[in-house]
Amino acid sequence: MKNNYLNLCDKNFDNEFDSVNLLLRYPWVGVNYTNSKYHVLLLGDSHYATNDDGTHSEIEEIRFKTDKESTRETINCAIDNFCEQGSSWKMFNDLLNTFINTTPEAVKAFFGKVAFYNFIQEPMKYRDSKPTAMQKREGWQCLAKVVEILEPDFIIFIGTRNWYGLEVQKMGELKWEGIKISNCQPATGSINTSIGNTPLALIHHTSQGYNPLLWRNYLKEKAPEIVFFLMK
Repeated sequence: MKNNYLNLCDKNFDNEFDSVNLLLRYPWVGVNYTNSKYHVLLLGDSHYATNDDGTHSEIEEIRFKTDKESTRETINCAIDNFCEQGSSWKMFNDLLNTFINTTPEAVKAFFGKVAFYNFIQEPMKYRDSKPTAMQKREGWQCLAKVVEILEPDFIIFIGTRNWYGLEVQKMGELKWEGIKISNCQPATGSINTSIGNTPLALIHHTSQGYNPLLWRNYLKEKAPEIVFFLMK
């Protein structure tokens, strides 16, 4: 597949990203991210080095470990799927349905103004693989450095399982809600870095059992300006 949509990605931060030892792949940074009213960082869970049938793919594992553009190529592929086929992987379908009507132009505008990368740096070998406690701690350390570079106003975690390590390393705090949405308990909090406290939210992973409308309403309660910005 041609990288038809990499023109929507801003590479001006790459020299700074190169200084982050734990960061294996460049984040996607929308071409309008810097000049947008709000800076929003979306965090996926992890890359999966698998074949279509779920078996381990050594080729994909090597690619995710050595190709620093591979996250950007994933986003390019997601945009291409929307523009050519009208839909993409379920994770991106439901993520985007939380905020926009997924017309090609709306999808391109959305990815043109947000940043995205996967929190866990080590690619998972199987669909049911789970990150280790060390990988989660390193994920928070890596995120702190990315936050200092991108200076987001808000971070949305796609998934709740990577919470471990933030408070253990005294890098911030989380508050778990006393409710469940789609059988998932969300959390809000902040990560503390040299630039201050950056607010964040952990929501249900968008790949399974996710209800875009319910989670849009939840995020509206917690960060209304951010949600309205993403919905434009």
